[in-house]
Amino acid sequence: MRASVNRTRFLHTADWQLGLRRHFLSEEALPRYRQARIDAIRTMAEHARDCEFAVVSGDVFESNQIDATTLRRALEALAAFPCPVFLLPGNHDPLEAGSIHERIRNHPRARVLVSRETVRPGLEVVGAPWHTKRPGSDLVARACEGLEPAPQGTLRVLVAHGNGGAAGDHGDAALIDVAAAARAIDERKIHYVALGDRHSVTKLRDRIWYSGTPEPTAFRETEPGHALIVDLDESDCKVSRRPVGRWSFVKRTWVLAGQADIDALGLWLDEIPTKDTTVLKLRLKGTLGLAERAALDRTLADAQALFAGLERRDDLAIAPGDLDLAALGLSGFARSTLDELARRKGDEAAGDALALLYRLAGGGGSRTHPPIPLGGSR
Repeated sequence: MRASVNRTRFLHTADWQLGLRRHFLSEEALPRYRQARIDAIRTMAEHARDCEFAVVSGDVFESNQIDATTLRRALEALAAFPCPVFLLPGNHDPLEAGSIHERIRNHPRARVLVSRETVRPGLEVVGAPWHTKRPGSDLVARACEGLEPAPQGTLRVLVAHGNGGAAGDHGDAALIDVAAAARAIDERKIHYVALGDRHSVTKLRDRIWYSGTPEPTAFRETEPGHALIVDLDESDCKVSRRPVGRWSFVKRTWVLAGQADIDALGLWLDEIPTKDTTVLKLRLKGTLGLAERAALDRTLADAQALFAGLERRDDLAIAPGDLDLAALGLSGFARSTLDELARRKGDEAAGDALALLYRLAGGGGSRTHPPIPLGGSR
């Protein structure tokens, strides 16, 4: 009779960074964004309904100074998991004096992963926790040093946090040597390396993965918003993504040369379906007249009220035409200022001032403010 194969299924996630703040979110959106990171825990609990355990590969919390309310909500959400959840201290929340992980005790599901834990006979989880923000060595290599090859029929999952590369890269002593971790897998010391730190899903080797963050945190992330389900035995490893995140961070450059381009930008903004959970970073390039710049400002002001956050970077040149200037009917000091600003082509500050003067004089067609009289005496 053939011996049965020891298999396990578990959920791999990381970089929850509970309590995270983002300066570019509106005052109204920030509490919703922080709550979404708590809600993601419950979503992952649903994905883990067929799992034996779950691991959070570091940076569970944004820092060790998390408020009591955030901690209580996190622990309540963790109770929704149907299996043990191993929490690894990372560089944001290291296991130093006063660590927030010291406040997690006697929880029905959450376990702080300090060294090696037995999930059940034949299944072990090995932690490589951060005890300081500057560990000074490769924590994966350190965790593997004391490991003998796993006994036949025993599965071992290593949980770690940090930047994966090659020995000596960037002169960073804490860099994870991925080749060395792969050798530990070949030597059967471990069977899967569950990594955190990169916020995008990343496969380094067949059995070495970053899960990414369950909700995006920055515009540079390419594939956040997932958790991984890992089906593992000694000879095979299958990893599949599960969608978790509801928020989107969108970065885009627009080249504007006239009203048609502004209309296209407005249509694109209108067609984004989940504005209240979308954060935009727009880079605007090109050349516009004063009336067109005013139309652009109105379009983006409307969007500002609808989106969770909107950052704009203007690399726009203002090229006021004679009709733009004549339409304002300014005289005296205001007209002299207008003419001086119009002469300073290519000056970004002058362009912004010109657009502001145009709006204040009523050329922008403001929906909320009447034009301010800037001309000569009445």
